Amino acid sequence: MRKIVLLLLIAIVTCVISMGSIQSFDGNTSIPPLVQIAQHLHEQFGPVGFQRDERWEERFLVRWSEVAFSERPHIFQVQARRFEISNGSVVERVPSGVPTMYIATSKDESSKVYKLAGFDGAEQEFNRMVSDSPRQEIKTTREAESRGLLCAELVYDLSPNLWVDGPSSIQLKAADHFFNEGYKDGLQRAEKWWNKAKIKTVDTRIATQGRNSVFVLSLPVFWAPVETHSIPEVRINHIEVSSQGMCHLNEPAIVKVEHRRSE
Repeated sequence: MRKIVLLLLIAIVTCVISMGSIQSFDGNTSIPPLVQIAQHLHEQFGPVGFQRDERWEERFLVRWSEVAFSERPHIFQVQARRFEISNGSVVERVPSGVPTMYIATSKDESSKVYKLAGFDGAEQEFNRMVSDSPRQEIKTTREAESRGLLCAELVYDLSPNLWVDGPSSIQLKAADHFFNEGYKDGLQRAEKWWNKAKIKTVDTRIATQGRNSVFVLSLPVFWAPVETHSIPEVRINHIEVSSQGMCHLNEPAIVKVEHRRSE
């Protein structure tokens, strides 16, 4: 037990030291900005930490170059922590349900912090991060689609679990929804729901089109809150991607069908 506590203390101290050079938002180097954010989130979610995920960083690169790779931002996911130090002692906590939240920093983790998905102003923060990074021009629809899908997850918190791509995937999502609500005839209800929706096939495909210096990614998602009985709908999101790699999410087009539960 003593060995476990010692290892935890070493891990925590190492983490704090590694962030010690990060400047705070107000210029005070005594409290690193990530520590400030963790302290703020502690009030709502309990102890949290930051897990770096280099897969996001690789996806952020439009194309590889030595400069772009070396100057890429570091991207972290906020995660609940089981242990924290309180009054000089290691305390075990019951991990709380931390929603999907992402933080990014400059490469040296010492000068700039960007609050992404899960925080207010995530779109502006992401575009600021793009502006602060080496310029990588978006030239093709493939590059634009890759950037748009990155923004969908990292900025707008549109999970791939919600994405749909064509009628078949939509009907499968709808069937799962009705089965989860307790209906035994989920497949039949999904088919009826789809027939009433009258959505054009082209509108339900993930697709990207170019328009001058701006590309537009069409990203349909299946939306049905699980907390209460709800009527499924398809939200077709349009994410604009500029040639500089910045993103902007327009209001989604919502396809909603009234479904009578007595059917």
